Amino acid sequence: ATTIPIELLEIHKTLKKVKQNDIVLTKGGSVARVGFVTKDAAVSRDLIFINSSALDIVDANFLYLYFLTSFANNLLIRSSSQSVQAHLTLTLVKEVPCFKASEIFKRQLLHVVQASEVAKRRSDEQYEQGETLLLSEIGIATFSPSLEIGNIKSFKESFASTGRLDAEHYQPKYEALYKALAKNNRVFKLGDRLSFNQRGTQPDYAEAGLPVINSKHVQRGHVDMGDTRFAIMPDKTNAVVIQQGDVLMNGTGVGTIGRAAPYLHTAKALPDNHVTVLRTDAMSPICLALYLNSIAGQYQVEQHFKGSSGQIELYPADIANFWCPELDIYTQQQIDKLAQQSFSLKAQSERLLDAAKRAVEIAIEQNEAAGMAYLARDGAIT
Repeated sequence: ATTIPIELLEIHKTLKKVKQNDIVLTKGGSVARVGFVTKDAAVSRDLIFINSSALDIVDANFLYLYFLTSFANNLLIRSSSQSVQAHLTLTLVKEVPCFKASEIFKRQLLHVVQASEVAKRRSDEQYEQGETLLLSEIGIATFSPSLEIGNIKSFKESFASTGRLDAEHYQPKYEALYKALAKNNRVFKLGDRLSFNQRGTQPDYAEAGLPVINSKHVQRGHVDMGDTRFAIMPDKTNAVVIQQGDVLMNGTGVGTIGRAAPYLHTAKALPDNHVTVLRTDAMSPICLALYLNSIAGQYQVEQHFKGSSGQIELYPADIANFWCPELDIYTQQQIDKLAQQSFSLKAQSERLLDAAKRAVEIAIEQNEAAGMAYLARDGAIT
């Protein structure tokens, strides 16, 4: 997450402080998406926040689950302003009716959500262990680049060999990274070991077909297939199709550019024109994505992307210039194991949260006893 000095809250009145256990709702674009704040933060005017932190954690948790339900979502969308596009306002949110649940039911739901949070923390820990192992093995766990911002390059060393005239591309920290990698490893240009390196195209969306992967689906270390749209296969022989074992990398946008994830799903998919598909046998997809998301990969993202003022691009040809270390098979297997454990725990966390949400929906549709029975059948409670 991006951090800002707290003083900016006083300077920019459009920023508001939210506390742990507050609820936030998107008010434009994808209306009524819900988030639960896990630590004090700042939110922009693109979000509506509910100060549920003032409530008991039992009630705050239940209110969050209620807003996740299809019932609350439909109520919010139906009540949103439709003048140009769907838009939520604070007044409209205040008018949304809430479901009143018993204390026993709410406390049981809290236990399920807390179990989900524990699984999520364990998932994060496993992933971080994998990253720590990777950085230790390639010798940059304690990498601390020079803070110098000036560098002197001849024409031959700069534009003649790279085609870049921007000074940022030649910052000393990037050279320091390469030297650290080369000192401890055999290194190679990623492009020399890629059998496929290509961006997708603008999808031809349809009611059915292959799922489309865009930048929001490519998260740090995993591909979120939760709300994908579909598109028909492009009518050309060189269509870019995502296969199991590919690595996907975001190529545009501040905050998303350079984010990488292994595609471990069995079903094929289509990338949109902001996602690059990488295919190689030089490194396991999990290890490559982990490396690209690490300080080593992200420094090279910073060095190679083009553009400014939010219109930034990382092209396949730029990714091909990334330096990567050789990793032995045993180390790759260890890292893969930690990542797979992380993915399993993340799936468990999501399943528990979804079970709690569904129990609330069942309680609304039928009664709380039916909701509790569902949690027992699902294994969320014993």
